[in-house]
Parts: sequence; C-alpha cells; structure tokens
Amino acid sequence: MATVAMAVGATAARADARRVLLLMDGDRDRELAARVEGQVADLDVTIVKTDAALPPDPGAQLVVARARAAEHRAEAVVWFGAEGDSWVVRAAQGERVLVRRVGRVTGELSASASIEAVGLIVRTELRGLAAGGQIEGEGEVAPSVALRPWVELGWTGVLDGENARGSHGVAARVGAAVGRWRAAATLTYHPATTLGSPLATMHVEQQSAGVVAGLDVLGPPDAAARWRLGIDLGAAFTRFPRTTTAAGAGLTPTASDSSWSPVVTPSVRAARRLSPAFWLALSLGADFLLRPPEFGVATGTGFDRVSALRPVEPRATLSLAFDAS
Repeated sequence: MATVAMAVGATAARADARRVLLLMDGDRDRELAARVEGQVADLDVTIVKTDAALPPDPGAQLVVARARAAEHRAEAVVWFGAEGDSWVVRAAQGERVLVRRVGRVTGELSASASIEAVGLIVRTELRGLAAGGQIEGEGEVAPSVALRPWVELGWTGVLDGENARGSHGVAARVGAAVGRWRAAATLTYHPATTLGSPLATMHVEQQSAGVVAGLDVLGPPDAAARWRLGIDLGAAFTRFPRTTTAAGAGLTPTASDSSWSPVVTPSVRAARRLSPAFWLALSLGADFLLRPPEFGVATGTGFDRVSALRPVEPRATLSLAFDAS
C-alpha cells in the first residue's frame, strides 16, 4: 500500500509540474532535446517535444515559438539555433525572452561535450520555473518581430439594392503584417452601372480609398500554417461619379457630378495557403454607408428620386494575397 501511495503521489506531482515545450528542427535538435530531458529529469517540469520548421529570423522564431507554446499549453518554450561556431539556446516565458550562446568544445568528444553544455544551460534556465517562478538568468531580448509585406488583389462584389446581381469590381490592399496583425491601405473600383427610370438614365461608378486593420484569431503566423481565420475592420471614403446620359421629355441632363460617403466595413476573413508566400483569401462583410447617396431629377414640383443606395450593403471579396510568413 505504501508503494502504491508513493507512486500515485509521484504521478500527481508530475501532473502538476510546469509544462515546457522543446521545439525541434532537424536531427541535431532532437539530439539536443534528448540530452535536455536527461538534464532536467529531477526538476518539477514536464517536457513536451514537437517538430517545428523555424524561420531564420530570431524575431519570427519568437512568434512561432509563442504560438506553439499556446497550442501545447506550455508555460515556457525552448528552441535551438547556431551562430558561427556557437550553439544558441533561446527560451521564452510570457514576455521574458532569454538567449544563451554556448561555444563549441574542440578536441575529442567535442560534439558530445557541446551538447552536454547545452543541456546544462537549459537546466539552469528551468530551475526557477520548476520552483514556481520564472526562467532564471539575465539574457538578451530577442529582436522585435520583423514586418512582413502584405499585398492583395482580387474581385469584390457588393449588393447595393439596385441590381439583383450586385455591383462588381476590383479590390487591392498594400500594407504590412507583424505576427497575427495586419494593416494596409485599400483601393476599390466598381465600373459604372446604369440606373434608370422614365425620368432619366444615369451611369454611376464607385471609387473608394481607405485603410484596413486585421487580426488572425485562428492559425499560427508561421510556415506550417495552412489555414487562417481572422477579422478585419476597414474605413474609407467612397466617391460615386454620376453621368446623366438621357432625360425624359421636357428635362435637360445636368452636368456630371460626384457624391461622397464615409464607409465602415467590418468583415471576417478566411485564407488558405497556396505556396510559402501566396494565399487565397475570402472576406465576407458589409459596407455601412454613413451618407448613402440618392440620385434623381429636379422638377417643378420638387425632387423625384431615380435611385438610392442601401445604407448597409453586403460585400464579398476573393483575392490572391502575398504574405511571406
């Protein structure tokens, strides 16, 4: 009974141990991870190992490491690298990021000695975590995450209430992304559509310029992610150039003119990776026109409306995106 109780107690203690994720990128990292497991076997930590393709930039590595730690519910994450003749050990816990360099040992058994030194470094870093605190030591803060170019070009369609098939056009975005966040300038163009009544016939275009910000809520920002799901919020000014091409009997077409309206566009966005840098993105949302334009004819009795756009217009956009995460 005492033996069983001791075994159960040990299992329970291990279940409460702090989880540490080891990222491995190749056979060398697997050998390092195995040595680390041996070095921390007596600490109150649970080691979880997983393969991860890490980008070369340290800042981008930090983004991947934090995303993997969140997926595995790990309190800290450790990964390895190389700089010249030195091993590099990186560890992150929350906002705390530590970097250790281990010079490679020369002579007989140099490879084994270097790996042993890496294991000792990780053990030193994890002792504070095992004691209920933070990873130990003073280390370098990893470089800030680099900005990535973000470019999209594709089709967009909006149901404006004047045509059962909607109004179709071209949408473009040019900006940058960092981690899960995106921001860009936006341009959209809808060729002229015809609005008509017995009083007049008009051609109306849509030209829009604005900005958009987005956040990927699902799908880590790394090379292994195949899908992303996010939310976007855009704001723009939309211009509606109007040309009257015909007028009813007794009426004279007026000169061409334009109407303006501020527009707010919330949307959800799903993206599927096609290649390391290109994605197919679908956005579904709505345009909220804060000042929807009306088009009509001024007569002797007042203003007769020919057409008016909806204040809320459903919108869809399908685009090819460049995002080299």
